[in-house]
Amino acid sequence: LISVIVTSYNHEKYIQQCIESILKQRGNFNVEIVIGDDCSTDGTMSIIESYSEKYPQLIRILPNTANLGITRNLKRCFDACVGEYIAICEGDDYWIDEYKLQKQMDRLEKDKDLSMCFSPIILFFEDTQKFEPYIKPSGENEKLTSKDLIDFNYIGNFSCCMYRNSAIKRLPEGIFDLYAVDWIINICCGEVGGIGYLADYMSVYRKHRSGAWTGLPQHGRRSRLLQLVDEYDKVLNYRLHDSFLAYKEI
Repeated sequence: LISVIVTSYNHEKYIQQCIESILKQRGNFNVEIVIGDDCSTDGTMSIIESYSEKYPQLIRILPNTANLGITRNLKRCFDACVGEYIAICEGDDYWIDEYKLQKQMDRLEKDKDLSMCFSPIILFFEDTQKFEPYIKPSGENEKLTSKDLIDFNYIGNFSCCMYRNSAIKRLPEGIFDLYAVDWIINICCGEVGGIGYLADYMSVYRKHRSGAWTGLPQHGRRSRLLQLVDEYDKVLNYRLHDSFLAYKEI
């Protein structure tokens, strides 16, 4: 069983494309779609509910009584997953390969020492309606480490990833008490096992002004990460201190 997490907040314009791209997945697996909407104030929930009514055997909506914020909303979604593998498609992103789940599951089935795997993403800039491939790892590197991700975040966002549920359960205590973006969660997974890389472009990361992270100016994102690095370093008990220190000095 593969659990697919959809996190959403005011994604009325995008959520249909996101869910449709998940429903188009093909392969030799069973799937559940776990949706955690964080108290959207637009029409996102009505769209989600219409899909849940149409596909009650596939879609499970988590109840929401208060706005949790990005990190705690993701945590409750992780906790709700029962699949051996977990994939994420954030509500404003979408997948473009119908065999994404199958390919990533096959990689994790083949290489048991991996905690997760990912594929390169295509950036979609909503303001200009242009697509651009994100930077890939160089050479034929099929496996990355936590240090590699500190040097450069080749993954870029959650929607291109698949995790072993067992690896998610081993994330450090306290990680979800911070603002835990994909970067630190994937670094932590790299401490549990290898990070597998597949070269196929299979997901689109939408960059728009209302995005929680992409809505920040570039210098704002950099400044925010620098504020968080020391907290991330502490959560990892300073095992990667030299790498984090080098990152801050770039």
